[in-house]
Amino acid sequence: GDDIGETIKQDIEEVQMSPVLPMAAVAPSPEKGDPENSSAPRPPWCRFAGVWLCCALASGIIPGQAVFTKMFYDVGIYSSVCDDDERRCKLQMVELTAVFQCGQAVSVMFLAPIGIIYDRWGGRVCGTVGAAIVVAGLLMVCGSVWGATRGLDASTSSLFMIGVLACDFGSYLSSMAFMSLVWHFPGRQAFVISLSNASYQVASFLPLGLQAIMKAFDVVLSDVLLGFSSIVFLSALAIWRLTPDQKAFYAQAKEVLGMPLPKPPKKLELCKMVKKSWEILTLYKADHTASLLTLSIAFCFPGFYASLTAAYGKELFGTEEDGNRLADLYAATTGIVGGALAPFSGTLADIFGLKAFVGVLTFLQFVGLCTAGVPSWAAQMACATVLVLFNSLFMLFVARYFLQYAPPNRFGTVQGLYFLICMLFSMFPSAGGLSAVAMLPDGVNAYRIPMLSFGVIGTLALFAYCLYFSRNPPPEVPPLLADDEKQLANNFGCSSLDEVVEVVSVPSRRELMRLLSSSDPDTMVRLIASIDPIRMSDVMAKRPVEDLAAMLEEADEEEEEGAEEAGGAVGEACSAPLLSAGGSSARELSTAGGGSKGKRGTSG
Repeated sequence: GDDIGETIKQDIEEVQMSPVLPMAAVAPSPEKGDPENSSAPRPPWCRFAGVWLCCALASGIIPGQAVFTKMFYDVGIYSSVCDDDERRCKLQMVELTAVFQCGQAVSVMFLAPIGIIYDRWGGRVCGTVGAAIVVAGLLMVCGSVWGATRGLDASTSSLFMIGVLACDFGSYLSSMAFMSLVWHFPGRQAFVISLSNASYQVASFLPLGLQAIMKAFDVVLSDVLLGFSSIVFLSALAIWRLTPDQKAFYAQAKEVLGMPLPKPPKKLELCKMVKKSWEILTLYKADHTASLLTLSIAFCFPGFYASLTAAYGKELFGTEEDGNRLADLYAATTGIVGGALAPFSGTLADIFGLKAFVGVLTFLQFVGLCTAGVPSWAAQMACATVLVLFNSLFMLFVARYFLQYAPPNRFGTVQGLYFLICMLFSMFPSAGGLSAVAMLPDGVNAYRIPMLSFGVIGTLALFAYCLYFSRNPPPEVPPLLADDEKQLANNFGCSSLDEVVEVVSVPSRRELMRLLSSSDPDTMVRLIASIDPIRMSDVMAKRPVEDLAAMLEEADEEEEEGAEEAGGAVGEACSAPLLSAGGSSARELSTAGGGSKGKRGTSG
């Protein structure tokens, strides 16, 4: 054991000195790792701005639903549900609102599969295909508008819902183009990711721009949508041109980290992934049941207000012009408040913590409840502002919530499954609210009664959840399934997380899980940089011979399967290859780890 440990120590030191496998993670060079160094390549901000603009243009219809609902209502979409003597009716507005609320719920459900698609094909393909899907959706919506204006709504309205869903699935998919650029901004990744999140909120200005074009050039909505589809098509081509492909993404990540990232798996075992994610959720049944019920109910009030803003404003203030004004106000507030908050929301969550976060959500919903029914422009402006903030922080809360409850290797799937269940739950009370609007007599109370009911129930539910959350805080360390701990430890060439704690010199297992769960790529860089080769050799020297033999056997099996080399400069470079009977030299190891077909490893 002592001889093996000494050999490992010498080999690791040689690997660190090898020019073929730069260990930038252990000793980052200022040229590559320091964004402040003048000699380092300048981050491609112009390219990022181009991708940001293209993704904002391809953000679909849901961000501007407050205005779009009224525009589609005016041209007669779903007018076929009205009586023969009515050209417009309340039931038509209910149908439109149901489509938008369904689209908003379904689009959130798409988050998990979109992440899997990105892992398989990369940001360039996701961004381009997503924008192309948005084009297809806009053309379907355009066809529905064209049919409605010519009295064919009964035949063409089915295109509308499909088009809205296609637009929003495509918008989420196209936004993955940002992730291909994240390693091009060393030291600024978290800020870049937060900027990318703002593109969706800023897209709420789109219907306002379309309205201005229609008024200035006296054109109809179908023509404007057709022209805008052409612009989004050009955006798809621009995304393909500006976004790095998957190969360039991995190359840039290796340049920054000093080691390759693991390649995506050849097989996607979706059923197994969902089953494991469900097991994670069932480990804290009471906590997740409380949060699911609370958030699914609390989500109804802001969603209801956003979808019915124009119709509600008309009844609240008495004129159709006032309804349009309230819808415009909500759309502008979404773009300004949501776009301005997004770059800083993650930092705010880190500063105040989850407990304060729940309190803020409760306060925002309460303020919205107190102002939603007041026929005052100041009150409605306050209501729109707090509900836009609520929607932005709602998504962020769920993401931060699962940093506490999901292991980092299952974070995306667990969060996606949770969102799916949450949105399914919220669709039932939302449908009940829309049914109430349809059944109540015409007037402001047809909208105000179900809206305020949602507000009251949502506020009480959030307040109760505040009390529950304060008495039942999240676990200090995310729960791990038996194979999860092994998988995470193997990424560092260790057999358990306790060994990883020793190797990377972090104070506790809790701190290690916090670092592994971080959404900031810089944190991972620092974690890799903290690997101590001497401690690694000591850990390996203490390991039983049977474990070392099993490690070597596993590596040989992967080599025989012909799997592509996926990195593993941390795990394999510090363990199995160095323990082969022939005593592989450091340069042979660095050559295998640098890109030739060698033993497959994994990256931390």
